[in-house]
Amino acid sequence: EVAKGLGVPYDTLHLPVVVSAAYGGNHSSKPKFIILLRNPLERVHAAYFEYAHYHGKYGNHAQGFLAYVKEQVGAMMACA
Repeated sequence: EVAKGLGVPYDTLHLPVVVSAAYGGNHSSKPKFIILLRNPLERVHAAYFEYAHYHGKYGNHAQGFLAYVKEQVGAMMACA
């Protein structure tokens, strides 16, 4: 709906296109940073089930997903 309101066709909906449509050609009003927030659980679920290479490493089942999640959380905790 936002894309339609901005006059941006959905098939070309990429962040630079949306920013250009939303802020127009006035370079002084364009944002310096764009922050996108995503639910981490949705992100990890989508990554595992939408990218087939994870199935080769962990398997395409609940136990494989759990192993993947544990690895991802462990890597994140190691950075903290």
